[in-house]
Amino acid sequence: MEVIKLYTQPKHDRKPFYDGGKGAPYKFKCPVCKAKNIIPFESLLHATWNWKEDFSKEELLNIQNLFGFGPTGNSHEGGWTCINFVSCKGCSEQLISYVGFNEYYNSLYRLTEQGLAHIRTDNLT
Repeated sequence: MEVIKLYTQPKHDRKPFYDGGKGAPYKFKCPVCKAKNIIPFESLLHATWNWKEDFSKEELLNIQNLFGFGPTGNSHEGGWTCINFVSCKGCSEQLISYVGFNEYYNSLYRLTEQGLAHIRTDNLT
């Protein structure tokens, strides 16, 4: 995975884009072409559990270095780390998104955009 450009850098105090009980998709504009992209809530939830499974140790290290994960692997605001790879709907460029996923009470969620980067890779997962 080669990082072309990091557009959104993680912050500990970033405000969530969602706070509530049903979950919400992550909606963002492609930083390359400005097309609207959506990652469904279910994909975000699933990615908190298994995003590390599809990567080699070297690829995991690259992702951890890109977003500055600490030793615990938690997201910057204290929730779960959620990594998704997206092919833009408008221009097909490859993006990696990082969302902080915090279930602060049973079925109540705070979702925080923590990172977005334009990448190049041969094996988009």
